[in-house]
Amino acid sequence: MPKVLSVRPIRIAFAPRQASDNRPRLKWPGGKRWLVPDAVASKDGQEILVSLKWQQVGGTAEQKVPFEVISLAEAVRAGPYSKAYLVLGGAGWTLRDYFTNGGLAEHLRNIENVHILTLEHFIALSNSGRL
Repeated sequence: MPKVLSVRPIRIAFAPRQASDNRPRLKWPGGKRWLVPDAVASKDGQEILVSLKWQQVGGTAEQKVPFEVISLAEAVRAGPYSKAYLVLGGAGWTLRDYFTNGGLAEHLRNIENVHILTLEHFIALSNSGRL
């Protein structure tokens, strides 16, 4: 069962990735794999997907960000989610500013409901009830 974190008027359900849990499973583009969000936040009857990515040192995680954005955008488009957040934490991101300042919007379509944030910005939004 997912652990539920209540932050002001927002409920965020966090759970470890397990095949047997009851978190939503969303088909990735292409339909062969499943996107399992790290959390689903609820506020005012809206469901918000949250994907958390941690990069401690430089590596290949940055190459996976565009596909994660595409997957989240497709999940929002298919419903019932109103928007999604991709949260980037850790000091190893060399393209963090590019991603969080909208750099992918130039290259990807229909991603306006997917927001890429730093961990600190996401926590600030959560704490102030502005997700």
